[in-house]
Amino acid sequence: MSEDLPLARLNLLFAATHAVIPRTAEVVQPRKLCTVTGTLQNLHANATALPVEVVIDSGCTTSLLSRSYARASGLEEHKLPQPIYGVTIDGSPLKGGVIDSYVKMRLTLDTDEGTHTETVPLPLAPLGEGVVFLGHDWLSHYNPRINWW
Repeated sequence: MSEDLPLARLNLLFAATHAVIPRTAEVVQPRKLCTVTGTLQNLHANATALPVEVVIDSGCTTSLLSRSYARASGLEEHKLPQPIYGVTIDGSPLKGGVIDSYVKMRLTLDTDEGTHTETVPLPLAPLGEGVVFLGHDWLSHYNPRINWW
């Protein structure tokens, strides 16, 4: 299924000034995590699909892409109209600075129910090992059926 990102969702992303970023080593209930495989692809023709690990995280307020992965992959960055000041789940400031840029990508997820493809803006954040986090914004928009166990 291919679906363009609604303009309202893009505006909501740009209006955000703070985001809760998960610490990957720490899981706080009732927060839930699941991991799926997928690909990221630039929107221009003949772009190569890059394999990614996607963490769906109900405790992360904003969907994010690893800044180091984006830069190592040569993805085109765009500046956010205003920065997002990230805080971790325990309330401490995000190490590695503010989130001030994003990439607009075609994201494809491989799920038990088939393939899901969408165009999505992903703010770039210092995420360490995780590459893509799909957070509460994505979960509330799509309301997917997920077996968290």
